[in-house]
Amino acid sequence: MPPGEPDPALETWFDRLSAAVAEELPAAVELRHRLHADPRLSGEEQDMSCS
Repeated sequence: MPPGEPDPALETWFDRLSAAVAEELPAAVELRHRLHADPRLSGEEQDMSCS
């Protein structure tokens, strides 16, 4: 591989990582929305910890 050329294995890894993150992102956003829809003060998280 000539200097300055991207490593094909690294490009493949990055593509796979990007696809995996993109696949999980909608669920992560939904979880964030659910968690922030009913914020609790510290010490009052019982409902959330049982989920």
